[in-house]
Amino acid sequence: MHFSRFHLMFSQSEICTWADLYPFGWDTEALQAGSNIRAGDFCQQHLKIIARWKSPRPLGLIKENLDSEISGVLSLPLKMKQPRRAPLQYLWDCAESECPKVTKEQGEGDRRM
Repeated sequence: MHFSRFHLMFSQSEICTWADLYPFGWDTEALQAGSNIRAGDFCQQHLKIIARWKSPRPLGLIKENLDSEISGVLSLPLKMKQPRRAPLQYLWDCAESECPKVTKEQGEGDRRM
């Protein structure tokens, strides 16, 4: 797998200028929700806080999920050696339920995660 080196899209001399434009504290609630999830509190409210911060469009979809489903998905990365594979792992683990059917072979082929 090939990884590109990260390059700033502006010069280092502009870092302070851009940092000053960042509204201090606007993400405090989302960061706290993330900390709560990492600490094992997998409630729907924390997911809603993060969704509202990141992109409010999916907020209406979150309420369509059972609390147990949300808890299962949010807890999975903490249990895994490779957390970035958590979404696929969830699909594999619930293959016997109503989740979309995805085989491990299909999941292994998707390297975008």
